[in-house]
Amino acid sequence: MACFQEQKEFSLIEPIKQQILPHAGPINSREPKPEIVQSYSQKSDVFVNEYDGFGKDIEVVAKNNRVFHSAGPLTLGGSGLALRYANVILLAEKYLDSAASIGRYERESLYQMLTENLKALVRTKLSKNMKCKEDDALLADGWRGAMAEIMGWLAPMAHNTVRWQMERNVEKMKFDSKPGVLLLQTLHFSDKEKTEAAVAEVLVGLSCMYRFENRQLYV
Repeated sequence: MACFQEQKEFSLIEPIKQQILPHAGPINSREPKPEIVQSYSQKSDVFVNEYDGFGKDIEVVAKNNRVFHSAGPLTLGGSGLALRYANVILLAEKYLDSAASIGRYERESLYQMLTENLKALVRTKLSKNMKCKEDDALLADGWRGAMAEIMGWLAPMAHNTVRWQMERNVEKMKFDSKPGVLLLQTLHFSDKEKTEAAVAEVLVGLSCMYRFENRQLYV
């Protein structure tokens, strides 16, 4: 399944030359923060920007919710990455369901959303893949099937993560509102290493699919 030849003209994830920072938090860059997190997908009507007020509300919830605070350091919630990875997953879902090409800006914005650890993981997976023919339709179909299987369980948790965060803000305005999503249904308690491996597989798979399907990614 894992076969891919890293070529810039066909790569969905385009590495940007920058200094690797020794942390997994928001990426510090002189470039403007990507606008992609505010766009729409076909299955979710909202992305939550981790840099706006919604993301900050997590800190308030953590102080008053022992369940929220119980997430260990090896989980996405304990690492403060649940919302960030949810945005990445929802954007990948949008691209998986889209027949349109993805421009250079979109690819760079997606790459900037990744943590340094996830960037390195994606680069490693890309470099280790075997060479394959661009017109191999069967292989492209195989990738699409594999991505659909992974996203079948990963995407719902990402959607729930965003919805859970949105509900916290609704509760601040309406004290009698009842949550529709439980924290246990989100990415909050997901194992960080396993989730990163799944996300990296999705991103590499998308790159391979776009290459095989001869989509022009540069505009």
